[in-house]
Amino acid sequence: MHKLVCFNLLIVLCWTSFAQSNPISITSDSIGLKEVITLIEQQTGTHFSYNSQDLPTRSLQLAIHESSMDVVLKEILQPFFLSAEQVKDNFYLIKKINQFYIQTYDANNTPLPFSTIEIQNTSTGTITNQDGLTRLTLSDPYRSSLIVSFVGYQSQVVDLSTVGYQDTIKVFLKLSVRELSEIVIEYLNKGIATNADASKISINPQELQVLPGLAEQDVLLSAQLLPGIQSNDESASGIHVRGASRDQTFYYWNNIPIYNPAHYFGNISTFIPASVSSLDIYKSYVPVQYGGAASGLFLAKSRKPDNQLMAEANFNMTHADVFVGSQLPKSLGQVMIAARRSYNDLLVTPTFDAMTSKIFDGSTTALYQTQLNDGFDYNSHISFADYNAAWDVDFTPKDHFQLSYLFSNGRLDFNSKDEEEIGETNQLNNTRNKGFGGSWKHLWTSHSSSTLEFTRTNYEQEYTNIISESFNNYQYLETRRNDLTNNELRLTQTFHINEKHHFDIGLQQNWYTTRLKTYSEDMIENETEVYENEQVANAAVTSFFSEWSGVFGEKWKTSFGQRVSTLSNDQNFYFAPQAKLSYQLTNNLLLKTSAGIYHQFLTGADEIDFTLSNTPEQFWMLGDTEERFSMIQNNQINLGGVFSNRIWLIDMEMYSKRVTGLDARKISLLLDPYFDGEEQIYGLDLLVKRQWKNWNTWISYTYQYSSSEIREADLKEINSQYNIPHWLQLVTTYEKNSWELSLGYTIRSGRPYTKALATEKHQSDEGTTYLELVYDQVNSSRLPTYNRLDFSCWYHFVHRSNKFRTDIGFSLLNLTNYKNTFDRRYIISDDENTPEIIENDYLLYSITPNLSLRIKI
Repeated sequence: MHKLVCFNLLIVLCWTSFAQSNPISITSDSIGLKEVITLIEQQTGTHFSYNSQDLPTRSLQLAIHESSMDVVLKEILQPFFLSAEQVKDNFYLIKKINQFYIQTYDANNTPLPFSTIEIQNTSTGTITNQDGLTRLTLSDPYRSSLIVSFVGYQSQVVDLSTVGYQDTIKVFLKLSVRELSEIVIEYLNKGIATNADASKISINPQELQVLPGLAEQDVLLSAQLLPGIQSNDESASGIHVRGASRDQTFYYWNNIPIYNPAHYFGNISTFIPASVSSLDIYKSYVPVQYGGAASGLFLAKSRKPDNQLMAEANFNMTHADVFVGSQLPKSLGQVMIAARRSYNDLLVTPTFDAMTSKIFDGSTTALYQTQLNDGFDYNSHISFADYNAAWDVDFTPKDHFQLSYLFSNGRLDFNSKDEEEIGETNQLNNTRNKGFGGSWKHLWTSHSSSTLEFTRTNYEQEYTNIISESFNNYQYLETRRNDLTNNELRLTQTFHINEKHHFDIGLQQNWYTTRLKTYSEDMIENETEVYENEQVANAAVTSFFSEWSGVFGEKWKTSFGQRVSTLSNDQNFYFAPQAKLSYQLTNNLLLKTSAGIYHQFLTGADEIDFTLSNTPEQFWMLGDTEERFSMIQNNQINLGGVFSNRIWLIDMEMYSKRVTGLDARKISLLLDPYFDGEEQIYGLDLLVKRQWKNWNTWISYTYQYSSSEIREADLKEINSQYNIPHWLQLVTTYEKNSWELSLGYTIRSGRPYTKALATEKHQSDEGTTYLELVYDQVNSSRLPTYNRLDFSCWYHFVHRSNKFRTDIGFSLLNLTNYKNTFDRRYIISDDENTPEIIENDYLLYSITPNLSLRIKI
């Protein structure tokens, strides 16, 4: 009996094995799925159970030759979102596949995050995650269709009956007509691009090619190669856009305002290159969503890690920085942290020596010491540190959240003595900029989204000067403190009406507090004279804004916006309309124009009376409040065109600006800052670029004419200190294999200054006689023509593992060591019998080397 049972079991097992391994062959040009299942049952002895309503009526075309059961079942069932489950031995159950993944891409195979997936003819749908991926569960996938859409791309209907089941269904969307107009093109070099209407220029430091005079990818110094964006003092923070003063350009990092954009008295930008993904530059107009900047806007965005772990370290001859970014587990988003610190308080390099000479040689400190003795010596310990952090996370497929933090700190400890140690000068300077911000974006539908942003920024500057003379027991002490707090809230609602038109409406609220406190002690012998003053201003600025943008046909693109602002301490409304229009005349030629009115409620006033360096200190105060500083208004119009093809790029734009509410010191440092001035500026920006296989060569030219007026001082048609009629830059870059080389030459008109002609005696109320300088007409003279030749070289090491990359950079500023003069000022000698006018020149960079090393993982 036992043997009989074993024999029967062996027969069953053999039969089952035979049924499963028996090859299947089916060939037909048109056969139904039921017929195919019947043939499989006949050839293999298997049995299938199914709901006949689940089987489609569509015929199949098959050519199966001796294939296994698993292969055949996948081929005949998966096109209909069906699968076969082996229940027992040779019995199978056919059932629906209800779950699958879908992922959206653009034409370049880049995922499209937060795409909308809707089930056609229903009210249900979902949103993909930041990788463009989502999982769908459908009751009957085979008989369903999906509508896949993404803002700026053509919507696509996906008929799942024609796609069939796949683990991940990939959908590639095409750009809509509206998005086609936003395609960026290379502008100067790789890493510097513009959109099609040339209204915005973007710098990507991670892709940036070599530029003359730069050993690393400093975004603010790179921006100065663009026409219309210059710095008279060769600094990163001294940028003036189209003849405007430096405080009329605002800077943001992840929408956090930055009020000290550079360290080392403006020579190194506070933006850590490794932490920046892009810097968007606006010089023709300021987007309506960002109020407060009268002439220029620089928007930096944090870098987002695209791997599980990214790390980078950079070293040069003034500072070092590190960057770490990572994708967090369990859908917790991604985080980046960057830190930077100078080390010249520990190690002095030739680069630091050149910067120190530029900052202090010929300064008021040097002049003071010269009066005591022919020689003097100084020690300057300058240090700075920056910290950036950002966290991005998608709490739901429709909600994106970002938190950002930045901290920037600079410190100067300066001491100088004459050779005989009779006179001594000390200065302590601390500057801090702290900011925290958050943003939340919610997608209501594929055509509607809301964005809420909040930031808090604290700017603090404090410096103390002490001047002492041992021979007459004299000491002068002064402290200056400037505080600025800005709480900023912005709510924006966006409506994508269709693929060609969208509309933004929003509210921006700023709560400002500014404080300027001055304290001084003037002590000689045993008598001390004390002076103390404090100016505090508070104001809330409320602004409503709206903007409509649209594309007509394939050639016209328009944008109309309006901003209405009011201050808490006055009853006025400030209207700021703006418009932008472009027309694609031919495939290679674009015409463009824009116009707008811009208001600025914060004023950065220059102070030279108490600083001991060559760089004027800047303190921030509110305009149109109880204090004397006025609100700045800029009325601007631009007209130009862009020609581009595979080889040439020509961008020309003319502009006219009328700026009112300027404090007079913006026009000349010799004038009273509490006088109001206005300025009319006309200019032209021209860029001509020629591209070869390995070469990029361009000419950047700016013409600017400005005429200023200060009614309170009865001054008319005078030059401002930013009036540089001609500014020409010639640049060439070469790239081959691992080498990048760049050479650049800059020549420009000399800066305006006011010449001292003679001295004049005056008598004080106490009866003492003193001398004053008699000046020529304000800014009626010009310094010598400026010339500078710069060189840079980068070499890239790519390791075999492709996990590491090392870059070495070398640069030389002012290769010919030309003596360029930034300013010329005067004092009167102490010789009572034959007083003389002492002329002092402020010199810019001498030949300045720099070396950098970057390691990326």
